[in-house]
Amino acid sequence: MTPFSPETAARAMMPKDLLGEASSLHLCLHLSAGYMQVALAEAAGSDFQWAEDFAPEQIKHTYADAVDFTAGRNWQEKVFRKCTLTFDTAAFALVPNAFFDATKERELLEFQTGKKALSTAHLPLPEMDAVMIFEQDPLVRELIKQFPNVRIFPTAYLFVKHALLRAEREESALHISRIGHQMLLCVVKNKKLLLLNHFEVQSDEDVLYHASNAAMRLGIDFENAQLSLYEVPQAEGLTTLLKGYNKHVKPAFTDEGKKVRASFPAHLHILCA
Repeated sequence: MTPFSPETAARAMMPKDLLGEASSLHLCLHLSAGYMQVALAEAAGSDFQWAEDFAPEQIKHTYADAVDFTAGRNWQEKVFRKCTLTFDTAAFALVPNAFFDATKERELLEFQTGKKALSTAHLPLPEMDAVMIFEQDPLVRELIKQFPNVRIFPTAYLFVKHALLRAEREESALHISRIGHQMLLCVVKNKKLLLLNHFEVQSDEDVLYHASNAAMRLGIDFENAQLSLYEVPQAEGLTTLLKGYNKHVKPAFTDEGKKVRASFPAHLHILCA
């Protein structure tokens, strides 16, 4: 039995008029363990036409529910001009191009993470003259059967690309992504990446601890650094807590005034994928 209710399944059906415009639209999919987002944007623009978030009623902490749920939707009835998918994983590592060997990417990832990797892939990061190696979840790759033209990225890949895209000289910036109990932290100074890391968090205080501790270790003034918050769902509690320690907290994306509002992974798709 699907862990999604009939009401949720009905809400997930894409409007027929948008399906008819698939050749000019960008389908954005995001998977977390126990959470899924789907959004439609203009392929040549930044405005969203439709967006929905879903959480299964029974969380298995795998992508199985989301993959099963996708198979029953009408999203795959048409081929969209662009189709991109992000998925959350802690198993990633950045390797300078000079030290990267595609035949040893599994060995490199296991050395960096300290964990056994079953299936690996890599993507270039020309902004850093580096490569991101990551583990590809087999369940996520199953979606290629439903969306043959899909391009797959670990969330951390688009997250760091966006952080570098926004970087300014003579500026220290922290970028914090939080989805459920998963946190990504990116620290940039003078347009150079100082840190990209993943943490397990249980509370707002855990997020504050990891961010402030990283700033201290890197010699960054946490109170006066620019701090961009990426969060699903948006929660006032974390924002309020961080504002007690940082003067420049702001959401990475705002949809105020927009006809359709979408949470941050979809924004990363249209800007960086």
